[in-house]
Amino acid sequence: MKYSSYLTKIPEGFFQQMPNLTYLDLSHTGIKELPKDIHCLVNLQYLNISNTNISSLQMELVCLKKLQYLICRNLKGLGKVEDGLISRLQKLEVIDLYPYGWAEPEELKSLKKHVLKAIGMRVVSQEVLQQLSCLPTTRLYIKNLDNMIYLSFDTLSCKDDGFLQEIKIKSCPQLEQIVMKGRETHLNKLKISNVEKLQNIIWRDLPPPEFFHVLKWLSLSRCNLDNLAWVLHLPCLSYLKIIDCAEIETLFYIEERVNKFGVAQHSHYIEITSYLLLATIKNDEH
Repeated sequence: MKYSSYLTKIPEGFFQQMPNLTYLDLSHTGIKELPKDIHCLVNLQYLNISNTNISSLQMELVCLKKLQYLICRNLKGLGKVEDGLISRLQKLEVIDLYPYGWAEPEELKSLKKHVLKAIGMRVVSQEVLQQLSCLPTTRLYIKNLDNMIYLSFDTLSCKDDGFLQEIKIKSCPQLEQIVMKGRETHLNKLKISNVEKLQNIIWRDLPPPEFFHVLKWLSLSRCNLDNLAWVLHLPCLSYLKIIDCAEIETLFYIEERVNKFGVAQHSHYIEITSYLLLATIKNDEH
């Protein structure tokens, strides 16, 4: 059924004759909801509904007692998952609600008893972030945390089993400082946008090339960072986008180094833009 864009509805009763089904991939289809008889799939171990029009996870899913993988990525209408849903699926190993879905702190707290290997979701509060710090997070979308002033990277995942792959930080109006602390990461995608008070990224234990030794995708926009020279030394970077987040002189320096010395020569995409600079050029033309 995967990639069947014309599939918009699964008829009721369709799953009643499939009690032995273990793998179901409905990703990239046009379906808007799962039929209520999804509860009949009592042996299902893998369910993927990513990139569909589904906007909620119904409680019938609690009947899938053998479910190990619940993949719900890029569900634009998905918000809070109903309390008691994922905590009652005790065999879950992978939960991916990223970037729109999220669960309450108490629900996340109960997951510590599970044999969880990976979780990705949106962070809507400091309390949610605190619970996720004890779980093996892989993808986080931190958005609209109004009271967060300081963020330490080593608190974003449990220290022993975490392997963060992707982080987005957006519209955190009080965030002033991010501390890159701990051992080298597995992060390959980082996006920071609309964090206008962010001035400092501090490197505590390792230099940027070692800390972000596999980072491939970096986007920084509408920040106020005072030092961006570290982006020139990331060994695996293939995508770099910097928009309106530093003094013009800093942007000129980075662009000059890229062009003159072939820095990040393995990069496939580089965009460095200052809206202030563009406005100045436009005014000079008149």
